[in-house]
Amino acid sequence: GTYYYWDAKTGPNIRGNILGVAIELTPSVSFEFGQENNNTMDAKSYGKLTVKLPLGNKQKFTNFAIANKAFKDSHKMDLGALAWVERSNKIMIERGENSIKFKGLSYKIVTGPSGRNWLDRNIGATAVATVAEATAAAGQKMPSYGDYYEFSKLSAADICPLGFSVPTDGELAADTITLPDATKVNSVATALSSFLKLPAAGGLNGANKDKPNNVGSEVYLWTKTVDRMDVKKGYYWIAEGGTARLDSAILAHKFPVRCIQTEEPILFNGVSYNMITSPNTGRIWLDRNLGATKVADSKDAADTDAYGDLYQWGRRKDGHEDRENTSISTTLASSITPASGEFIKSTVPPFDWVGANVDSDGSERAR
Repeated sequence: GTYYYWDAKTGPNIRGNILGVAIELTPSVSFEFGQENNNTMDAKSYGKLTVKLPLGNKQKFTNFAIANKAFKDSHKMDLGALAWVERSNKIMIERGENSIKFKGLSYKIVTGPSGRNWLDRNIGATAVATVAEATAAAGQKMPSYGDYYEFSKLSAADICPLGFSVPTDGELAADTITLPDATKVNSVATALSSFLKLPAAGGLNGANKDKPNNVGSEVYLWTKTVDRMDVKKGYYWIAEGGTARLDSAILAHKFPVRCIQTEEPILFNGVSYNMITSPNTGRIWLDRNLGATKVADSKDAADTDAYGDLYQWGRRKDGHEDRENTSISTTLASSITPASGEFIKSTVPPFDWVGANVDSDGSERAR
């Protein structure tokens, strides 16, 4: 076993890091358990069982040495006696020939105009869609169609390979219907000719549970986004004839799934943010206000953890933005980087927080 902590320097101050114990049962099986944010109010326990399965052709894991000597003991032990080592949580997987094995199939990665990586075909498909499939007889299932899933299955941990997930409506739109006109995916034909090579696999609805509808004529893909106006529906992408759009359907419908590579969270000023993509513009945003510790999930005024900080325009993070900061000054700042973290209140036009002779047109703060 090895006693470890993540991304920190050796020493007595380990506040807020991850403490844990890694035990290697066999060369292929190990178990880790520990605590995140130790010595804080947000401390959480965790456990992780790792089983290294046989690797595919030309695949290998990037190995990390966590101890310079194997520790073996059959009696009770004092964990504090184990050596401290530093370990990084940035684990990489190296794959030969751009290949990912998942549930007995091998997928490749394709990159869209947005820069995001996708699997090269629908989950469960045994081949990438081709133009020849477009002339298939109506109702004939082709190798590129893949499996059909209900919306409730999209949140399962094993629906996509590790590191991939079902896309949001914004992520799917960003590489299809919100692209510039020259590359926009806005029809059944462009769906097939696009980098995603989307086949017209049709879908299953409540009235026809065994035989897909609109096979050969319409393209369907689920997103994992719940309808914002009706939680009993989910958003899906559809191409029919010369049009394509996002729409919503009841959760019991079954559509194909295409997986997108999950983006790593962004850590900024001690807070971890996820990225979200607008389904209308394809622009990428943080998932909540700066300083907020959670995404808003209620219209209730009590959802205060989603509020975030309050910034004066063009002012850096210096303490003034803290909602709990009650220190207020009426003295205007003599520079755009004041030494004090007080909130500056102006009572006369133009109601700016800097003096009249300091960045009067806002150009310095707009940089």
